[in-house]
Amino acid sequence: MKLPLSRIKYVGVFDLDAFLGAINGWFMKERYDVAETAHKYKVDDMEIVFDGMRQTNWYLKNLVKVQVKINGARDVEITKGPMVVKATHGRVAIWIVSSLDEPEWSKKYGGWDGRSTKGAKVNFYDFLQKIFSKYIYIYKIREYAKALDDSIRLELEPKIRQALAFETVIQHA
Repeated sequence: MKLPLSRIKYVGVFDLDAFLGAINGWFMKERYDVAETAHKYKVDDMEIVFDGMRQTNWYLKNLVKVQVKINGARDVEITKGPMVVKATHGRVAIWIVSSLDEPEWSKKYGGWDGRSTKGAKVNFYDFLQKIFSKYIYIYKIREYAKALDDSIRLELEPKIRQALAFETVIQHA
C-alpha cells in the first residue's frame, strides 16, 4: 500500500551535516534498517538516497525512501555575533516516499500445490493473500499506514525543516 508523497523544497543557507544527520537520526530513532543507496556528487550538485526498511509485524514491512537533491551547493561562512559558522548554500529538494509491503506468499510457499510457481496460472497462496489483505486484515493495514504517515508528517518532516532553518541550527551550536 503506497502512501502519499511528501515534498520539501528549500533555497538558502543550511548546515549540511545537521540536515543529513536529522534524516539519519529519524531512521535510527524509529529503528529502521537504513542504507544510503545512491551517492552522486558533481562539482556543485549532489544526490543522496536513503532507503529504510522495518518489519512492522509478522505480515507487514514499512518501507521509506528519502531522496535528497542539492543543486548549486557552495560552502559559505556566516557571521553570527562573535561566531563564524561554516555552512552550505544551495537549492534543496527532498522527496519522501513510503509504503507498507506485504509478503508474496507464492514466493515463500510455492505454487497452488506447494510446488514451484513456474507455469501456474492461478496461485492458491496469492489468492489467499488477496482475500486476507482485502477483507480480513485491512483495518490493521490501514492502522499501520496511518501510523507510518503520521510519523513522517509529524516527526521526519519537521526535523528536516528545522535542520534547514539555519538560525535554529546556530542557536543549538
